[in-house]
Amino acid sequence: MKKTYVSTGSFKVGASAPVILDAMLGSCVGVVLYDRPNAIGGLHHILLPEPVHMDLTPERYATTGLPLFYDALCRKGAHPANIKARIAGGALVGNLSAQDLDLDIGGRTCEHVMKFMQKTQIPVEQSQTGGLWGYRLQFNMQRFEVQIRAGDWLAPDRSQRCRAVEFGELARILDQLEPIPQIALQILRDYQDQQYALADMAQDLKKDQVLSAHTLKLANSALYQRQRKIGTIEDAVFLLGQDMIIKWVVSAAVQRLFQNTQGGYSLCRGGLYHHARKTAILCEQIAEMTGTVKPALAYLAGLLHDIGKVVLDQYIHNVMPSFYRGLSEGKVDFLGAEREILGMDHTEAGRLLARKWNFARPFAEAISYHHQPDDDRIRNQPLPSIVYVADVLLSRFLPGVTAGFPGSNQLAEQMHKINLTSGQVHRIINTIADGEFHLAA
Repeated sequence: MKKTYVSTGSFKVGASAPVILDAMLGSCVGVVLYDRPNAIGGLHHILLPEPVHMDLTPERYATTGLPLFYDALCRKGAHPANIKARIAGGALVGNLSAQDLDLDIGGRTCEHVMKFMQKTQIPVEQSQTGGLWGYRLQFNMQRFEVQIRAGDWLAPDRSQRCRAVEFGELARILDQLEPIPQIALQILRDYQDQQYALADMAQDLKKDQVLSAHTLKLANSALYQRQRKIGTIEDAVFLLGQDMIIKWVVSAAVQRLFQNTQGGYSLCRGGLYHHARKTAILCEQIAEMTGTVKPALAYLAGLLHDIGKVVLDQYIHNVMPSFYRGLSEGKVDFLGAEREILGMDHTEAGRLLARKWNFARPFAEAISYHHQPDDDRIRNQPLPSIVYVADVLLSRFLPGVTAGFPGSNQLAEQMHKINLTSGQVHRIINTIADGEFHLAA
Protein backbone atom coordinates (compact mmCIF):
# COMPACT_ATOMS: atom_id res chain seq x y z
CA MET A 1 0.00 0.00 0.00
CA LYS A 2 1.24 3.47 -0.89
CA LYS A 3 1.04 6.08 1.88
CA THR A 4 0.15 9.62 0.92
CA TYR A 5 0.47 12.41 3.46
CA VAL A 6 -2.33 14.97 3.34
CA SER A 7 -0.68 18.32 4.03
CA THR A 8 -2.09 20.86 6.46
CA GLY A 9 -4.85 22.90 4.86
CA SER A 10 -5.57 20.53 1.97
CA PHE A 11 -7.68 17.52 1.03
CA LYS A 12 -7.39 14.48 -1.24
CA VAL A 13 -10.29 12.55 -2.79
CA GLY A 14 -10.49 9.62 -5.16
CA ALA A 15 -11.89 6.25 -6.10
CA SER A 16 -10.88 2.94 -4.56
CA ALA A 17 -7.10 2.44 -4.82
CA PRO A 18 -4.24 0.77 -2.88
CA VAL A 19 -3.49 4.03 -1.04
CA ILE A 20 -3.50 5.04 2.62
CA LEU A 21 -4.20 8.72 3.22
CA ASP A 22 -2.32 9.86 6.32
CA ALA A 23 -2.52 12.97 8.52
CA MET A 24 -0.76 13.92 11.77
CA LEU A 25 -3.12 16.08 13.82
CA GLY A 26 -2.41 18.36 16.77
CA SER A 27 -4.81 21.29 17.05
CA CYS A 28 -5.79 20.68 13.43
CA VAL A 29 -8.87 18.59 12.64
CA GLY A 30 -8.99 15.71 10.17
CA VAL A 31 -12.20 14.64 8.43
CA VAL A 32 -12.69 11.46 6.41
CA LEU A 33 -15.76 11.32 4.16
CA TYR A 34 -16.56 8.18 2.16
CA ASP A 35 -19.26 6.55 0.10
CA ARG A 36 -18.64 2.83 0.46
CA PRO A 37 -21.22 1.60 -2.13
CA ASN A 38 -19.68 3.80 -4.85
CA ALA A 39 -16.10 3.34 -3.55
CA ILE A 40 -15.34 7.08 -3.30
CA GLY A 41 -13.65 8.75 -0.35
CA GLY A 42 -11.14 11.30 0.87
CA LEU A 43 -9.45 13.04 3.77
CA HIS A 44 -9.43 16.75 4.66
CA HIS A 45 -6.69 18.19 6.96
CA ILE A 46 -8.21 21.42 8.37
CA LEU A 47 -5.96 24.11 9.85
CA LEU A 48 -8.34 26.73 11.29
CA PRO A 49 -12.08 27.16 11.97
CA GLU A 50 -12.63 30.15 9.65
CA PRO A 51 -10.57 32.61 7.58
CA VAL A 52 -8.88 35.34 9.61
CA HIS A 53 -8.74 37.61 6.56
CA MET A 54 -9.26 37.39 2.82
CA ASP A 55 -7.42 34.27 1.71
CA LEU A 56 -6.91 32.49 -1.59
CA THR A 57 -6.64 29.02 0.00
CA PRO A 58 -10.15 28.20 1.33
CA GLU A 59 -9.19 24.54 1.85
CA ARG A 60 -7.42 25.54 5.07
CA TYR A 61 -10.63 26.37 6.94
CA ALA A 62 -13.61 24.39 8.15
CA THR A 63 -16.19 26.94 7.01
CA THR A 64 -14.85 27.31 3.46
CA GLY A 65 -12.96 24.07 2.90
CA LEU A 66 -15.55 21.47 3.88
CA PRO A 67 -18.04 22.51 1.17
CA LEU A 68 -15.24 22.20 -1.41
CA PHE A 69 -14.24 18.79 -0.01
CA TYR A 70 -17.86 17.60 -0.12
CA ASP A 71 -18.39 18.87 -3.69
CA ALA A 72 -15.17 17.21 -4.85
CA LEU A 73 -16.41 13.85 -3.52
CA CYS A 74 -19.76 14.26 -5.28
CA ARG A 75 -18.06 15.16 -8.57
CA LYS A 76 -16.01 11.96 -8.26
CA GLY A 77 -19.25 9.96 -8.08
CA ALA A 78 -20.18 9.85 -4.38
CA HIS A 79 -23.94 9.96 -3.62
CA PRO A 80 -24.91 12.34 -0.78
CA ALA A 81 -27.20 9.74 0.80
CA ASN A 82 -24.30 7.27 1.15
CA ILE A 83 -21.63 9.59 2.58
CA LYS A 84 -20.45 8.95 6.13
CA ALA A 85 -17.85 10.74 8.25
CA ARG A 86 -15.11 10.08 10.76
CA ILE A 87 -13.42 12.93 12.63
CA ALA A 88 -10.23 13.31 14.69
CA GLY A 89 -8.00 16.05 16.09
CA GLY A 90 -8.62 19.38 17.77
CA ALA A 91 -6.30 18.51 20.66
CA LEU A 92 -4.78 21.09 22.99
CA VAL A 93 -1.48 19.18 22.80
CA GLY A 94 0.77 19.07 25.84
CA ASN A 95 0.34 20.87 29.14
CA LEU A 96 -2.79 23.01 29.27
CA SER A 97 -2.38 26.78 29.54
CA ALA A 98 -4.72 29.75 29.85
CA GLN A 99 -3.61 30.92 26.42
CA ASP A 100 -4.56 27.56 24.88
CA LEU A 101 -8.03 27.91 26.36
CA ASP A 102 -8.30 31.48 25.14
CA LEU A 103 -7.42 30.56 21.56
CA ASP A 104 -9.39 27.25 21.60
CA ILE A 105 -8.74 26.87 17.89
CA GLY A 106 -9.13 23.10 17.81
CA GLY A 107 -12.41 23.22 19.72
CA ARG A 108 -13.89 25.87 17.47
CA THR A 109 -12.80 23.97 14.37
CA CYS A 110 -14.58 20.85 15.67
CA GLU A 111 -17.75 22.89 16.25
CA HIS A 112 -17.76 24.10 12.64
CA VAL A 113 -17.13 20.56 11.39
CA MET A 114 -20.09 19.21 13.37
CA LYS A 115 -22.34 22.04 12.13
CA PHE A 116 -21.46 21.11 8.55
CA MET A 117 -22.25 17.44 9.20
CA GLN A 118 -25.65 18.40 10.65
CA LYS A 119 -26.39 20.75 7.75
CA THR A 120 -25.55 18.11 5.12
CA GLN A 121 -27.10 15.28 7.21
CA ILE A 122 -23.89 13.25 7.07
CA PRO A 123 -23.78 10.58 9.82
CA VAL A 124 -20.63 10.76 11.98
CA GLU A 125 -19.64 7.15 12.61
CA GLN A 126 -16.63 7.97 14.78
CA SER A 127 -15.27 11.11 16.44
CA GLN A 128 -12.12 11.34 18.58
CA THR A 129 -11.36 14.97 19.33
CA GLY A 130 -9.88 17.11 22.09
CA GLY A 131 -7.50 15.85 24.72
CA LEU A 132 -3.90 16.83 25.40
CA TRP A 133 -2.12 14.73 22.76
CA GLY A 134 -2.26 14.61 19.00
CA TYR A 135 -3.88 12.05 16.75
CA ARG A 136 -2.90 10.12 13.66
CA LEU A 137 -5.72 9.70 11.15
CA GLN A 138 -5.34 7.10 8.37
CA PHE A 139 -7.83 6.21 5.66
CA ASN A 140 -7.34 2.98 3.69
CA MET A 141 -8.87 3.80 0.30
CA GLN A 142 -8.88 0.18 -0.82
CA ARG A 143 -10.71 -1.32 2.16
CA PHE A 144 -12.43 1.92 3.18
CA GLU A 145 -11.19 1.48 6.72
CA VAL A 146 -10.36 4.40 9.03
CA GLN A 147 -7.86 4.23 11.86
CA ILE A 148 -7.55 6.92 14.55
CA ARG A 149 -4.68 6.64 17.01
CA ALA A 150 -4.13 9.00 19.91
CA GLY A 151 -0.58 9.92 20.91
CA ASP A 152 1.06 6.69 19.75
CA TRP A 153 2.67 7.57 16.43
CA LEU A 154 5.52 5.29 17.43
CA ALA A 155 4.71 1.98 19.11
CA PRO A 156 6.55 1.64 22.46
CA ASP A 157 8.97 -1.19 22.99
CA ARG A 158 9.26 -1.80 26.73
CA SER A 159 12.22 -4.15 26.31
CA GLN A 160 14.56 -1.37 25.28
CA ARG A 161 17.23 -0.34 27.74
CA CYS A 162 18.41 3.26 27.98
CA ARG A 163 21.83 4.58 28.86
CA ALA A 164 23.09 8.05 29.65
CA VAL A 165 25.51 9.92 27.43
CA GLU A 166 29.02 9.65 28.84
CA PHE A 167 31.20 12.75 28.86
CA GLY A 168 33.95 11.09 26.82
CA GLU A 169 31.49 10.03 24.14
CA LEU A 170 29.94 13.49 24.06
CA ALA A 171 33.34 15.12 23.51
CA ARG A 172 34.04 12.66 20.70
CA ILE A 173 30.69 13.43 19.01
CA LEU A 174 31.31 17.17 19.22
CA ASP A 175 34.73 16.70 17.62
CA GLN A 176 33.43 14.41 14.88
CA LEU A 177 30.46 16.51 13.83
CA GLU A 178 30.96 18.00 10.39
CA PRO A 179 31.28 21.64 11.35
CA ILE A 180 29.51 24.56 9.77
CA PRO A 181 32.08 26.04 7.33
CA GLN A 182 34.38 28.51 9.05
CA ILE A 183 33.52 31.29 6.62
CA ALA A 184 29.81 30.76 7.32
CA LEU A 185 30.52 30.96 11.07
CA GLN A 186 32.59 34.10 10.53
CA ILE A 187 29.80 35.74 8.55
CA LEU A 188 27.30 34.68 11.22
CA ARG A 189 29.43 36.26 13.98
CA ASP A 190 30.09 39.47 12.04
CA TYR A 191 26.49 39.88 10.88
CA GLN A 192 25.39 41.65 14.08
CA ASP A 193 28.22 44.17 13.87
CA GLN A 194 26.82 47.49 12.69
CA GLN A 195 30.15 48.12 10.91
CA TYR A 196 29.89 44.92 8.82
CA ALA A 197 29.52 46.33 5.32
CA LEU A 198 28.50 44.65 2.07
CA ALA A 199 32.10 44.89 0.87
CA ASP A 200 33.27 43.00 3.98
CA MET A 201 30.73 40.24 3.38
CA ALA A 202 31.84 39.95 -0.25
CA GLN A 203 35.47 39.55 0.82
CA ASP A 204 34.50 36.85 3.33
CA LEU A 205 32.48 34.93 0.72
CA LYS A 206 35.44 34.97 -1.68
CA LYS A 207 37.42 32.89 0.82
CA ASP A 208 35.12 29.89 0.22
CA GLN A 209 34.82 28.69 -3.36
CA VAL A 210 31.66 26.69 -2.71
CA LEU A 211 29.84 29.57 -1.03
CA SER A 212 31.03 31.95 -3.75
CA ALA A 213 29.74 29.70 -6.53
CA HIS A 214 26.37 29.17 -4.87
CA THR A 215 25.99 32.89 -4.15
CA LEU A 216 26.52 33.70 -7.83
CA LYS A 217 24.07 30.93 -8.78
CA LEU A 218 21.46 32.38 -6.43
CA ALA A 219 21.96 35.90 -7.80
CA ASN A 220 21.49 34.60 -11.36
CA SER A 221 18.52 32.38 -10.56
CA ALA A 222 15.02 32.91 -11.93
CA LEU A 223 14.09 34.62 -8.66
CA TYR A 224 16.45 37.48 -9.50
CA GLN A 225 16.20 37.65 -13.27
CA ARG A 226 18.23 40.53 -14.63
CA GLN A 227 18.99 41.95 -18.04
CA ARG A 228 22.65 41.16 -17.51
CA LYS A 229 24.38 38.25 -15.84
CA ILE A 230 25.86 38.80 -12.37
CA GLY A 231 29.54 37.87 -12.67
CA THR A 232 31.17 39.09 -9.45
CA ILE A 233 30.60 38.38 -5.76
CA GLU A 234 30.47 42.14 -5.11
CA ASP A 235 27.57 42.55 -7.53
CA ALA A 236 25.82 39.47 -6.11
CA VAL A 237 26.10 40.77 -2.54
CA PHE A 238 24.82 44.19 -3.61
CA LEU A 239 21.85 42.59 -5.40
CA LEU A 240 20.90 40.09 -2.70
CA GLY A 241 21.72 42.13 0.41
CA GLN A 242 23.16 40.99 3.73
CA ASP A 243 19.90 39.57 5.10
CA MET A 244 19.25 37.30 2.14
CA ILE A 245 22.84 36.05 1.99
CA ILE A 246 23.16 35.32 5.69
CA LYS A 247 19.85 33.44 5.69
CA TRP A 248 20.90 31.40 2.67
CA VAL A 249 24.42 30.63 3.99
CA VAL A 250 23.23 29.45 7.41
CA SER A 251 20.26 27.53 5.96
CA ALA A 252 22.56 25.56 3.67
CA ALA A 253 24.96 24.81 6.52
CA VAL A 254 22.19 23.73 8.92
CA GLN A 255 20.59 21.52 6.27
CA ARG A 256 23.88 19.68 5.72
CA LEU A 257 24.31 19.32 9.47
CA PHE A 258 20.83 17.88 10.02
CA GLN A 259 21.20 15.50 7.06
CA ASN A 260 23.80 13.59 9.08
CA THR A 261 21.28 12.59 11.75
CA GLN A 262 19.92 9.05 12.01
CA GLY A 263 16.23 9.82 12.40
CA GLY A 264 16.00 9.70 16.19
CA TYR A 265 14.14 12.96 16.70
CA SER A 266 12.67 13.09 13.19
CA LEU A 267 9.30 11.44 12.67
CA CYS A 268 9.69 11.81 8.91
CA ARG A 269 12.58 12.05 6.46
CA GLY A 270 14.33 15.38 6.98
CA GLY A 271 12.09 16.24 9.92
CA LEU A 272 14.72 18.12 11.96
CA TYR A 273 15.63 20.46 9.12
CA HIS A 274 12.02 21.00 8.05
CA HIS A 275 11.09 21.91 11.63
CA ALA A 276 14.09 24.26 11.88
CA ARG A 277 13.18 26.02 8.64
CA LYS A 278 9.50 26.38 9.58
CA THR A 279 10.49 27.72 13.00
CA ALA A 280 12.81 30.21 11.29
CA ILE A 281 10.00 31.46 9.04
CA LEU A 282 7.62 31.89 11.98
CA CYS A 283 10.30 33.64 14.05
CA GLU A 284 10.89 36.08 11.20
CA GLN A 285 7.14 36.78 10.95
CA ILE A 286 6.85 37.37 14.70
CA ALA A 287 9.82 39.74 14.65
CA GLU A 288 8.29 41.67 11.74
CA MET A 289 4.93 41.95 13.53
CA THR A 290 6.31 42.97 16.90
CA GLY A 291 9.41 44.96 15.96
CA THR A 292 11.30 43.39 18.88
CA VAL A 293 14.38 42.23 16.96
CA LYS A 294 15.72 42.34 13.42
CA PRO A 295 13.67 39.79 11.40
CA ALA A 296 16.71 38.15 9.81
CA LEU A 297 18.23 37.71 13.28
CA ALA A 298 15.06 35.97 14.45
CA TYR A 299 15.13 33.76 11.34
CA LEU A 300 18.68 32.63 12.13
CA ALA A 301 17.80 31.89 15.75
CA GLY A 302 14.91 29.73 14.56
CA LEU A 303 17.20 27.80 12.24
CA LEU A 304 19.73 27.11 14.98
CA HIS A 305 17.51 26.55 18.03
CA ASP A 306 17.46 22.72 17.92
CA ILE A 307 21.08 22.22 16.89
CA GLY A 308 21.72 20.26 20.11
CA LYS A 309 19.50 17.48 18.76
CA VAL A 310 22.19 16.74 16.19
CA VAL A 311 24.51 15.85 19.07
CA LEU A 312 22.03 13.55 20.83
CA ASP A 313 20.21 12.11 17.81
CA GLN A 314 22.07 8.79 17.64
CA TYR A 315 21.22 8.08 21.29
CA ILE A 316 17.56 8.98 20.89
CA HIS A 317 17.46 6.86 17.73
CA ASN A 318 18.22 3.75 19.81
CA VAL A 319 15.57 4.40 22.47
CA MET A 320 12.96 6.43 20.61
CA PRO A 321 9.88 4.33 21.47
CA SER A 322 10.70 4.44 25.19
CA PHE A 323 11.41 8.15 24.94
CA TYR A 324 8.12 8.86 23.20
CA ARG A 325 6.21 6.62 25.61
CA GLY A 326 7.50 8.69 28.51
CA LEU A 327 6.20 11.83 26.83
CA SER A 328 2.80 10.38 25.94
CA GLU A 329 2.26 9.11 29.47
CA GLY A 330 2.77 12.66 30.72
CA LYS A 331 5.20 11.74 33.49
CA VAL A 332 7.83 14.28 32.40
CA ASP A 333 8.09 17.16 29.95
CA PHE A 334 10.22 16.99 26.80
CA LEU A 335 13.49 18.13 28.42
CA GLY A 336 12.79 15.95 31.44
CA ALA A 337 12.36 12.89 29.23
CA GLU A 338 15.70 13.60 27.54
CA ARG A 339 17.47 14.02 30.89
CA GLU A 340 15.84 10.89 32.30
CA ILE A 341 17.05 8.76 29.39
CA LEU A 342 20.29 10.45 28.34
CA GLY A 343 21.41 12.36 31.40
CA MET A 344 21.19 15.69 29.52
CA ASP A 345 18.79 17.51 27.22
CA HIS A 346 19.21 19.00 23.76
CA THR A 347 19.44 22.60 25.04
CA GLU A 348 22.47 21.61 27.15
CA ALA A 349 24.04 19.80 24.18
CA GLY A 350 23.28 22.81 21.99
CA ARG A 351 24.95 25.14 24.48
CA LEU A 352 28.14 23.05 24.29
CA LEU A 353 28.08 23.11 20.49
CA ALA A 354 27.41 26.86 20.40
CA ARG A 355 30.38 27.41 22.71
CA LYS A 356 32.63 25.13 20.63
CA TRP A 357 31.73 26.96 17.41
CA ASN A 358 31.85 30.37 19.08
CA PHE A 359 28.30 31.42 18.23
CA ALA A 360 27.33 35.01 19.00
CA ARG A 361 25.59 35.45 22.35
CA PRO A 362 22.00 35.99 21.04
CA PHE A 363 22.09 32.70 19.12
CA ALA A 364 23.64 30.82 22.04
CA GLU A 365 20.87 32.15 24.32
CA ALA A 366 18.13 31.13 21.87
CA ILE A 367 19.63 27.64 21.67
CA SER A 368 20.04 27.32 25.44
CA TYR A 369 16.76 28.85 26.66
CA HIS A 370 14.09 28.41 23.99
CA HIS A 371 12.28 25.97 26.32
CA GLN A 372 12.87 28.24 29.36
CA PRO A 373 12.45 31.83 28.13
CA ASP A 374 11.56 32.99 31.65
CA ASP A 375 15.04 32.19 32.99
CA ASP A 376 16.44 35.13 34.96
CA ARG A 377 19.64 35.08 32.91
CA ILE A 378 17.78 36.10 29.74
CA ARG A 379 14.73 37.83 31.22
CA ASN A 380 15.11 40.96 29.07
CA GLN A 381 16.12 39.15 25.87
CA PRO A 382 13.28 38.76 23.33
CA LEU A 383 14.93 36.22 21.00
CA PRO A 384 14.42 33.08 23.17
CA SER A 385 10.79 34.15 23.67
CA ILE A 386 10.23 34.50 19.93
CA VAL A 387 11.70 31.04 19.29
CA TYR A 388 9.62 29.56 22.12
CA VAL A 389 6.34 30.96 20.75
CA ALA A 390 7.15 29.78 17.20
CA ASP A 391 8.12 26.33 18.51
CA VAL A 392 4.87 25.99 20.50
CA LEU A 393 2.70 27.04 17.55
CA LEU A 394 4.40 24.58 15.19
CA SER A 395 4.00 21.71 17.66
CA ARG A 396 0.25 22.39 17.77
CA PHE A 397 -0.43 22.94 14.09
CA LEU A 398 2.29 20.96 12.31
CA PRO A 399 2.93 17.84 14.41
CA GLY A 400 4.45 14.61 13.17
CA VAL A 401 7.70 16.23 12.03
CA THR A 402 9.89 15.91 15.13
CA ALA A 403 9.26 14.23 18.46
CA GLY A 404 8.09 16.14 21.50
CA PHE A 405 5.78 19.00 22.34
CA PRO A 406 7.18 22.05 24.17
CA GLY A 407 4.98 23.02 27.11
CA SER A 408 2.66 25.96 26.48
CA ASN A 409 2.38 27.02 30.13
CA GLN A 410 4.42 30.16 29.37
CA LEU A 411 2.73 31.04 26.10
CA ALA A 412 0.62 33.95 27.37
CA GLU A 413 3.51 35.42 29.37
CA GLN A 414 5.96 35.23 26.48
CA MET A 415 3.44 36.64 24.01
CA HIS A 416 3.01 39.60 26.34
CA LYS A 417 6.78 39.97 26.66
CA ILE A 418 7.22 40.41 22.91
CA ASN A 419 3.94 42.34 22.43
CA LEU A 420 2.32 39.62 20.31
CA THR A 421 -1.50 39.66 20.29
CA SER A 422 -3.94 36.76 19.85
CA GLY A 423 -5.04 38.27 16.54
CA GLN A 424 -1.46 38.21 15.29
CA VAL A 425 -1.14 34.59 16.43
CA HIS A 426 -4.10 33.67 14.22
CA ARG A 427 -2.40 35.35 11.26
CA ILE A 428 0.81 33.43 11.95
CA ILE A 429 -1.02 30.11 12.22
CA ASN A 430 -2.66 30.87 8.89
CA THR A 431 0.76 30.85 7.21
CA ILE A 432 2.03 27.58 8.72
CA ALA A 433 0.73 25.57 5.77
CA ASP A 434 2.42 27.86 3.22
CA GLY A 435 5.00 25.91 1.22
CA GLU A 436 4.53 22.89 3.44
CA PHE A 437 6.70 19.92 2.64
CA HIS A 438 5.29 16.41 2.24
CA LEU A 439 6.20 13.93 4.93
CA ALA A 440 7.83 10.75 3.73
CA ALA A 441 5.99 7.51 4.47
